[in-house]
Amino acid sequence: MDIVQASTLLDKAGWLMDEKTGIRYILIDGKKKFLELELIFLATVPEWKEMALMIAESMKKAGVLLKLNAVDLNGWLEKGCSHDFDLIMGSWNSSSLPEDYSQLWSTQSWNSQGLNLTGFGNETSDRIIDSIAVTLNDSLRNAMEFRLQKLIYEEQPYVFLYGLVRRSAVHRRFTHAELYAERPGILYNLLKASPMVGVKVDATP
Repeated sequence: MDIVQASTLLDKAGWLMDEKTGIRYILIDGKKKFLELELIFLATVPEWKEMALMIAESMKKAGVLLKLNAVDLNGWLEKGCSHDFDLIMGSWNSSSLPEDYSQLWSTQSWNSQGLNLTGFGNETSDRIIDSIAVTLNDSLRNAMEFRLQKLIYEEQPYVFLYGLVRRSAVHRRFTHAELYAERPGILYNLLKASPMVGVKVDATP
């Protein structure tokens, strides 16, 4: 997080720093309204608590108080799909197959309380998503996907933190290994056990 840039933007937006608490505020009817936000994340993922704490620590430096709320999956989906949150942290998995962008990015998914949690989208992005779904030509579909990605980048409905890189390893005692992008990454039924290196095998029937 760029603390200096965040502080500059908050200054321009009229959020003042309270010297006693270190939290920013604005005056509404003569009363201080402090800049307090809630971050919802899954309690079932231990790493996310550590990330949430780091995010809260960084935001505090800019004068934003972040309250952490760890919930189970049902609670996460209920809060997210009903749009009842300030900030929510999650992750999405995809496959090597062509992506269906309507689930996460169409306005219909927002209106029907689907998985478009941020409310991203307009007529232009919806048209692109619909066109991607029926376009078989890879080069044409890729061009449309880049247009959609550009719109997502410009709107910043998500703060993308990272993307996972999976690595697969096969012990040398196995042969005929074929690795793939799809989970689990290997076809186990193709593996064949080979004699261990340095181990003499008696092939006598």
